[in-house]
Amino acid sequence: MVLCVGAKGVGKTLLLKKLSGEEGSADSAPDLRQVCCIPTVGVSHYQVQLPTAAGSRKGRRRRIRDTVEVRELGGALAQNWPSYFRPDDRTLIFVVDPNDASAIPEVAVHLLRCLEVLAARVGEGKGSVLLLYSKSDLAGSDEELRTKIERLRLLLRLPEVTCWHQENIEFEELSCSVWKDEGFPVLKDWIRRKTAQS
Repeated sequence: MVLCVGAKGVGKTLLLKKLSGEEGSADSAPDLRQVCCIPTVGVSHYQVQLPTAAGSRKGRRRRIRDTVEVRELGGALAQNWPSYFRPDDRTLIFVVDPNDASAIPEVAVHLLRCLEVLAARVGEGKGSVLLLYSKSDLAGSDEELRTKIERLRLLLRLPEVTCWHQENIEFEELSCSVWKDEGFPVLKDWIRRKTAQS
């Protein structure tokens, strides 16, 4: 199982609806921006389909689909996220909107708490955290997005924070856009790799 957390309004719910196939792609649903997405209050569960290669059958390779459960903890629960972590939770997607500079102090506090709880849960093992920069299409150009992400990394003191937990947490970063279907193959690959390890 994978946990997905992030402050209110960062796009977790629509992201997970797209990953689970509840919403179409930008090509198949041109009015996707008009999709009404009710923010999660409490906890939601999504079944994310991950295509994987299987063994051969009569000399031909076939594709099967693995299903992974992703549990979303609503942004309104942020103060209580750690109490929703289960003992076997080792994989966390932490969603951040790099376009919302006003939320950075809150994001920093919640990220630190989540990392501390996850590190305590995994003990001698390894946990995995993906810092997912959502809404990358709103940043403007690629250069503007890189600038916003770098500023966010500095304000969150990401190099120091990840260094503190490097012994028991593997940390990666990725940007994505629900509207442009960007980052989804890499995100699904990350989920596949990390859930296969646990």
